[in-house]
Amino acid sequence: MSRAIVVGLFVFGALIILIAAVFLIGRKELLFSETFELRAEFPNVAGLAPGSEVRIGGLRKGTVKEIRLPESPGENVTVVLSVEKDTRNLIRRDSVAGIATEGLLGNKHVSISFGSSDAEPVQDGDTLRSVTPTDYSDLIDRANKVIEQTGEALNEAKTALRTVSRIGSDIESVVEKIDRGEGTIGALVNDRTLYNQANQILANADKTTRTIDSAAEDLSKKASAVIDDAQAAVQDIRRATTEVSANTGPVIEEARQGLGAFNENMQALKRNWFFRGFFRDRGYFNLEDLTRSEIADVPKDPARRFVIDADDLFDEPDTAELKKEDKLEEIGRLIESSNPGLVVVTAYTDPKGAAEENLDMTRAQAGVVRRFFIDNFRVDEDAIRTKGFGENAATREGRIEILMYSSQPEVRETQ
Repeated sequence: MSRAIVVGLFVFGALIILIAAVFLIGRKELLFSETFELRAEFPNVAGLAPGSEVRIGGLRKGTVKEIRLPESPGENVTVVLSVEKDTRNLIRRDSVAGIATEGLLGNKHVSISFGSSDAEPVQDGDTLRSVTPTDYSDLIDRANKVIEQTGEALNEAKTALRTVSRIGSDIESVVEKIDRGEGTIGALVNDRTLYNQANQILANADKTTRTIDSAAEDLSKKASAVIDDAQAAVQDIRRATTEVSANTGPVIEEARQGLGAFNENMQALKRNWFFRGFFRDRGYFNLEDLTRSEIADVPKDPARRFVIDADDLFDEPDTAELKKEDKLEEIGRLIESSNPGLVVVTAYTDPKGAAEENLDMTRAQAGVVRRFFIDNFRVDEDAIRTKGFGENAATREGRIEILMYSSQPEVRETQ
């Protein structure tokens, strides 16, 4: 053959090899197939590399296109997968991606499970759920730790066996000494005299126990007699108590009727021309009227708070008769214009006199201020409540506080 033919055959063969190589590489890299991208995130890729196979149902249907490191610690590694388009109906949104190994030490590849038939197919760029890959180096480390722990346990078991063996030898030595009559126990076992003395001690103890039982029986009989006498005395006391109760009932009823009549007389006496001036100066007639508008607990966080000294409002510290009503005019106009959800008038007095009287006086002063607002301004009567606190030991002065709330908080009535 001529040189030209040889060169032509060589070039033709090289082209065939090149075309075959391009075809094989292109088939492996899916250059001649339609593909779409999927993503999966893993804590670590366990040796997976770009170009590794992607298997679906055990068949090679894609390659690992790219592996992206996380931007910050604590995030996962993102694996970009290039998968053949004809598998889109098999891969669903509930499919799971995992990193598997061919055999024990084979190449790594990504395995994608089939999704359920009722789940939606994945779209280009979707991220699949993933499982943490198994790293055989971690398994080997764990196995080494287990082997080390097992060796330590065996060493401890050997030490325990040696200890048990020494204890057995010591017990055998003690038994031999007892058998030879050595020591206290040996003497008790081999000496008949000590045995007889022990029996005598037990007999004496039994006799003592019987004596104690007899004495306890006598004591029980005497105690029963004492208890019977006590029960008889209790019965006598009960009969006497019943007789006293029967005689006391009519007396209590008469006392109750007398108190009722006395209360009626006192109410009438309050309106008598000679005494009513005292109650008018005090500012109230009936103590029951003081608690009708009173609440049990004052709500927290009022929207507005006004504080007025008691000396600036009332004639005397121990009265509930207003002296300077002009100090309440501006507050009354504000209540009328703003229409708050709740207004609470609280009163305090200085710690002088009886505590119960001081409590009643603060209730009366709060009630007088409330009545002033109701009588002189167009306000909701149910929205204005009172609370008398009695003595104010903290500041040692009397004052009136008017608390305004923008909304109607939950309040409890005074029982």
